[in-house]
Amino acid sequence: MNCYKSLKVGLKLGLEFWLPLVLLGLAFWVGGGCVMDGILSQPNQRESHLKVETQSVKKRQTLILFIKAEIDKDSGVSRVEVKTASKALKELRFEFPVTKASLVEAAIAKELGLLPEDIRNVMHYQTKL
Repeated sequence: MNCYKSLKVGLKLGLEFWLPLVLLGLAFWVGGGCVMDGILSQPNQRESHLKVETQSVKKRQTLILFIKAEIDKDSGVSRVEVKTASKALKELRFEFPVTKASLVEAAIAKELGLLPEDIRNVMHYQTKL
């Protein structure tokens, strides 16, 4: 009779609802732990699945409007101003320790990644004595 009385009290507390809910939560907790343990114990296989292909990025050429070189023979320095058509880079300024025109063209070509022949077409010189 005592067992029947405690069952009756349990039913009043909603034991028939809460007990399965607790057991279901416990089952998910244990099951989730086992699944997570299995996933984390596997070796990292991302290296074999990922394949990275590198491609050489072609350097984008900027349209050069003009190049003005001021050659100062007294100080032995050439100051160069390059105007471009790019929105991001409108003007470049360089200073080279050479005063000979062909060496200035070669230095500018090296800095801009162009051929010296391309530089000669847009080059303007001003000589200071």
